[in-house]
Amino acid sequence: MSKRRTDFLKKVLERRAQLESDEIALHKTMVPHVRRVMKGKKLLLLKSLLVEYGYDDPGVMNELISGAPMTGTQRVPPCAERRIKLASSTKEILEAEAKWRTQAILRRQTPEEDKVTADLGRSDWLVNPRFVLCQGSKAKPRVIDDAKSSGLNDTYSSGERLRLQDIDYVALMCLQAGRMSSKPLVSVALSTGEILTGKAAITNPSWLGRTLDLRKAYKQMAVVASDRHLMVLTQEGPNGRLFYISDALPFQARGSVFSFLRTSRALSFLMNVGMMIPGAVFFDDFPSITETSSAGSAFDGPRTLLDALGWLYAEDTDKCKPFGSCFDVLGCRLDLTHLTSGNLVLANREGRLESAQSMVERMKSEDNPRSLIPVVQGHLNFASGFVMGRALQIARSLSWRQDPSQFAELCDSILATLGKCKPRSLSWHSPRHPILLFTDAAKEDGVAGIGAVLVDTLGGKPEVYDDDGEIPADLIQHWQATGQQQVISQAELAVVVAMRHMLKERLSGRRVMYFIDNEAAKFSLLKGTSGKEAMQQLTAAFHAVDLAFPSIAWVERIPSESNPSDAPSRGRSSECVKALSGVYSGKIGVPEEVLRAIKSSVGPATSNARLTLPFDSLVLLPSLAA
Repeated sequence: MSKRRTDFLKKVLERRAQLESDEIALHKTMVPHVRRVMKGKKLLLLKSLLVEYGYDDPGVMNELISGAPMTGTQRVPPCAERRIKLASSTKEILEAEAKWRTQAILRRQTPEEDKVTADLGRSDWLVNPRFVLCQGSKAKPRVIDDAKSSGLNDTYSSGERLRLQDIDYVALMCLQAGRMSSKPLVSVALSTGEILTGKAAITNPSWLGRTLDLRKAYKQMAVVASDRHLMVLTQEGPNGRLFYISDALPFQARGSVFSFLRTSRALSFLMNVGMMIPGAVFFDDFPSITETSSAGSAFDGPRTLLDALGWLYAEDTDKCKPFGSCFDVLGCRLDLTHLTSGNLVLANREGRLESAQSMVERMKSEDNPRSLIPVVQGHLNFASGFVMGRALQIARSLSWRQDPSQFAELCDSILATLGKCKPRSLSWHSPRHPILLFTDAAKEDGVAGIGAVLVDTLGGKPEVYDDDGEIPADLIQHWQATGQQQVISQAELAVVVAMRHMLKERLSGRRVMYFIDNEAAKFSLLKGTSGKEAMQQLTAAFHAVDLAFPSIAWVERIPSESNPSDAPSRGRSSECVKALSGVYSGKIGVPEEVLRAIKSSVGPATSNARLTLPFDSLVLLPSLAA
């Protein structure tokens, strides 16, 4: 493997020398600001390598050579999944409005504006506010170019559904590597249906991982010349207002996101295919894994490749770490020590939870915590996900509009949840066959009922659950006390919560697919929070179980006509058992503690809606009424 990587890099360096004169000629054809930003980039070398290895998006080179557009319609890569998000304005309208938009942002005219007009040679330029966010316990500054408030983002139509290779992707990549390397014969089923088989070169290897970061990533790509006049940035300086004309991609512009991700994907492709290093890409982060014997070439190879292509990467000791059995990626720490024997351990990066706790406590104590809210939400977002669970998504409920006592109570709930977060272990020994859990709530003849059907694809008969056809009347009255007479969404979500609590030991460590006959209930579980008080309580109760009994959950909508649990929710359990050749497994039971906690949220503002169950993991949220 090391020899293959050496041969690849030798070819890259030889080709770089061969193309040097052509690279110089190409850069001379670029407009001045693009040439400044792309200085040192070997674009023809990159293009030749992508073509040689059959990259599926050769159009990526257009935006590297000419600059990335910030307005208009995205040039969607042919390999991308489509999702259209239309612009609400146009570049022409923005240019016509630019003068008064700029005045609204600046509030008063300054002499420097004339200098900007003279430099650009036009007066229809647009200003974008620039400000700094301090992130983390070290207060690392991050510059934000606010292309939203200026209206710039409203002129960009995207047509691509982004598929980011986040911590979920990296975790599953590691599990796949461990599973494949534990056997002498390797078999991999592709999405095309083709099955690849072969003999493992090394059996039971030790796996190591690391993350490579690009340095000043967005500043390594240029803006297209036709949009440069819309890239004027401004901020207050010590002696007055400062203006900058951005030649590089502005942070927080929609066009920047799509263009940069397109480029980073191409670089990741060469690391994966050209050097055969298993890896992923998430914006400017390139996590990768390797077995121990080839760790040296896996460490030096990507850096040599980026050097040859002219891309800058982080070299400081905090980020440029060697391969290790434990490595950090996207705010998480992955432990590969026992990967070959079947276990991958995921935890929040060292100090991350403590830092989050410190920020939440600070936010709770400040009179005006408005500026801290997005920082805390972003900090905790990486600590939540498909494999890490969504208990910390309650932070998305934070709002500066909330009542102070309400805000403080929510901060307490977040702190309590942070205190119960533990490392999560994933095992490729766990059954890959999922448990299918169908749930339903119905109301007929004035009676509200719930039902569920569990199908374990690992084996066994379908199991049918009901509750004698009736939801407790006091629970319905509790939901209706908020002013809502139609409470079907709450009922649909309640049955899912009940099943999650009742079967917590059985579902622990399994893949579980929940099929729900209600969009509001589905999205509450997916997001981890809800704007409706009762739905929020139920959602928190569902995800809190994961802190002690983790599972991998997938939530889908199912129409009534296809839902086998529709019958038991209407009092026809025996009919369902017969149709499915299943078994009746009893009543759906909700622990009394959970019922009390759910009902505690409606009432006096002083009510505290936090609850500790026997497994000491459930944290429920206070009211979110703003």
